[in-house]
Amino acid sequence: MAERGSYPKEEGRLGKQEPYPCSTARPRWAAGVWLTWVLVSASGCRVAATNPLGEELNAQQRHQRASPQQTPPKRILRDERPADAARPTSPAQTGHKDNPESPDATDTHPASTTPWPENYDAGVAPASARTRTVILVSVDGLAPRYLEAELAQGTVPGFARLGREGAFTHRAFCEAQSSYTMPNHTSMMTGRPALLESNKKAQHGYLINYDAGGDTTLHNHLETEWRYIHSIFDEVHDRGGFTALFAGKSKFELFRRSYSGEHSRPDRYGADNGRNKITAFEIATDSTALMARFLASVESGVASNPQGQNFAMFHLHDTDSAGHSEGWGNSAYLAAIRRADALLQDLMNTVSKSETLADAVVLVSADHGGAAYSHESPVDPDVFRIPVYVWGRGIPTGDLYRVSIGRTDPGQAIAMNTDASESLRNADLGNLALWLLGLPPIVASTRLGFTLRSE
Repeated sequence: MAERGSYPKEEGRLGKQEPYPCSTARPRWAAGVWLTWVLVSASGCRVAATNPLGEELNAQQRHQRASPQQTPPKRILRDERPADAARPTSPAQTGHKDNPESPDATDTHPASTTPWPENYDAGVAPASARTRTVILVSVDGLAPRYLEAELAQGTVPGFARLGREGAFTHRAFCEAQSSYTMPNHTSMMTGRPALLESNKKAQHGYLINYDAGGDTTLHNHLETEWRYIHSIFDEVHDRGGFTALFAGKSKFELFRRSYSGEHSRPDRYGADNGRNKITAFEIATDSTALMARFLASVESGVASNPQGQNFAMFHLHDTDSAGHSEGWGNSAYLAAIRRADALLQDLMNTVSKSETLADAVVLVSADHGGAAYSHESPVDPDVFRIPVYVWGRGIPTGDLYRVSIGRTDPGQAIAMNTDASESLRNADLGNLALWLLGLPPIVASTRLGFTLRSE
């Protein structure tokens, strides 16, 4: 096993190993762990509880393991389809009703194999848009516990400004079934849960934490029958808007591939704007330089689309990378929070000074938090709790739960991250962005009904 800090950053500490729950062969460490347990049990010694990576569990995690009420939700770590199963790689290879080239395909909204929830009307577009441009920033691995400590010390003026001039909460949740980067970012973009046992047609199903490569997309990953997973990029692009995705991890290439060329669906609304749903896309690990290029790209793209709606997303990897290599709460991790804060200040200053972006609304959130050196447990509050900030002209100020409708404040006593929770999740952000833009929700999405109150 790699030393701490040297594991594959882009694929998590387990890399692309065959996940144990999905394999008939036990990993090499399993025999050693079993033998160690037998020997130690015989000697009567006490050994600290650890996870499979050898990391000592904290008291809360040990309690969660021991208590039947705290059983972690089922998580599938990979595509369990048999290796010889055929995988359709494009919509033309199937007659599925979501296939845009099928005789029964529809171009009207909504088009879904899943019935809309009863609260659909609460999520429809407002009478008028709040803004023409929404910018979503995902600060990978940003845990509220450590952000709050930095706010108390006055070291993050950018976050302080977001909270002072906008609405925010540190009591939002990541995905109920996964606390990994790729499933949570997919939920942000699609408005779908990662896993929904009660209705699998409503889930996005991408539960691995790396880009599987090849022709793999969000649309064919788990299904032997091709289906299209709509995104916020479809909704904005197909109406003539500018879209962008700039990211700090190479595995985000999955999203570009899923929403471009033959893998993407034809334009659904009005004039044909093509199949490349993400107008501007870039991956780079230097977050400072990437943010500068992102801001220039967004300002230029919005200027070229003076009448339409626009959506841009920026992924900041530094906090997650520092957490994995040095530990959540370590000095390197706290320094990464301060660097993220500096970039958010650059973003807010650009928006404030730009005539083109004067009405832009900025959303800031995270895919997950973290504890020790990982974020593997979606039932650990330090992992599943995330912040959400909404900032911009015309945005009400104060506690986000108080100035919004459609989600229930869990309060300070957050015990579990469950499917039944009606609290705010990062999966709500895509449809919130569309509501702010005056557009209907993402086709076939299920995280509906979260909107802001009028001031």
